[in-house]
Amino acid sequence: MSLDEAILDGLPLAALDLAIAGRSWRIRAARNHDALLEAAEGLSVFPYGLLLWESAPVLAEYLAGQQVAGKRMLELGAGVGLAGIVAAHLGAQVRQTDHSTEALALCRANAAGNGVAGIEVAAGDWNGLCKIIGRLRELDPNNGWYKSVASYCDSLASKPAEAKPAPRRRGKVTA
Repeated sequence: MSLDEAILDGLPLAALDLAIAGRSWRIRAARNHDALLEAAEGLSVFPYGLLLWESAPVLAEYLAGQQVAGKRMLELGAGVGLAGIVAAHLGAQVRQTDHSTEALALCRANAAGNGVAGIEVAAGDWNGLCKIIGRLRELDPNNGWYKSVASYCDSLASKPAEAKPAPRRRGKVTA
């Protein structure tokens, strides 16, 4: 058993079949919020990234319509890795980051399972970036990009550590 398989062993994962960028993708993700809540008790951080959020297929579809070949892409909070995997398939140089060891293992497993190689995967935490962005906002308070990212960081900081995921989404997952 590989290290990634050992990390993912016992997590409530299911396969989702998606059609993006002219091909089929099989992405493993948490079956649902409730199953993930039950499995998360022994983990050091809550693995929100094991869920396939609604924005991931939308971002992947958007990237499929862009000229990404040869461009560098940094995926912050990669989760299951869908957007980065699609971008790498289309020729982008991709680095996926997440604070969750389980999410990073799932990124690697999903890339390998879809025949996509060459993605760099690294641990990364929004909290450190948010501190940097906060300082940049102080230095240049009129920069719109800093303002929007800093607002997001402020919203993260205001959430309690025990925050639960958003309400369950509707849809069907194949096992």
